[in-house]
Amino acid sequence: MRGMSRVPALLLLAALLGCADEAAPAKPPAPGHVAASYRLEATPFCESCVSRITEDVAWMEGVSAVEVKVGDPIVKVWHDPATVPPERILEALDKAGEKASLVP
Repeated sequence: MRGMSRVPALLLLAALLGCADEAAPAKPPAPGHVAASYRLEATPFCESCVSRITEDVAWMEGVSAVEVKVGDPIVKVWHDPATVPPERILEALDKAGEKASLVP
């Protein structure tokens, strides 16, 4: 097992525990808000990770909805770009310890 990535094992564990492929409960995006996608360096592998990442962004003024899924490194955030630009969302993720990049 040496050299094997821990991510597949963690995803298998998440599937066995019944939390794989589940999205965090998300409220509907506000009218006029746009979606931006961010790629996390570390894939969330459990519901606790999903909840933590969602909370890291959802509190921001101008963010109306956040979608994070177990096993998916893409986080989708609906926001008002005039209130909170994508760079501020990246800063919030970074401050919370989540390295991410904006998906074009």
